[in-house]
Amino acid sequence: MFRCPSRQDLPVMAWLIGGLLAVQILLSGCEPVRKKFIRKKRSADVETAVQPVFEPEEYPAAELSPEDKYQGHFNRVLVWTKEAITNMEDKASDKRIVFSLKACLKELEGMEALLPESSRGELRQINAEMGQIRDAFSQPAAYRPYQSYIKDLLSLDRRIRQTLKTALGREGLQP
Repeated sequence: MFRCPSRQDLPVMAWLIGGLLAVQILLSGCEPVRKKFIRKKRSADVETAVQPVFEPEEYPAAELSPEDKYQGHFNRVLVWTKEAITNMEDKASDKRIVFSLKACLKELEGMEALLPESSRGELRQINAEMGQIRDAFSQPAAYRPYQSYIKDLLSLDRRIRQTLKTALGREGLQP
């Protein structure tokens, strides 16, 4: 059985037990903190270190087939036409509308370069009509028939979808 020590030994034993506990806590509790703040020596392995590249290697760009290029231009023409129609319906600024029309004309020119000469006639006609709509934005806004422009763009959009989408299947594209 455990005997209770005399009253004289109690403070000495309490100090002894408290001191032992404090030493144990200091020795075991500080180890993670010590590890956190101790720097590790760097390894002298130079071969695994990252070396700067002074002469970068250029990789060839992924080449798209003419059909894929044409499809990309075709999709962007449809998006820019829709953007121009939406801007006209919302009465957006002239800069926005003209920017959309110019981007659409640029994509139409990209499509024209991919088509064979026999299929370019309809595309040139659509390009000229869209250029006329773009040029109409040089006159004051009071004289512009926006509804007429929207109707013309919807008609051009329909023609682009009907005629130019089938041009790929009819004759093929130039490489």
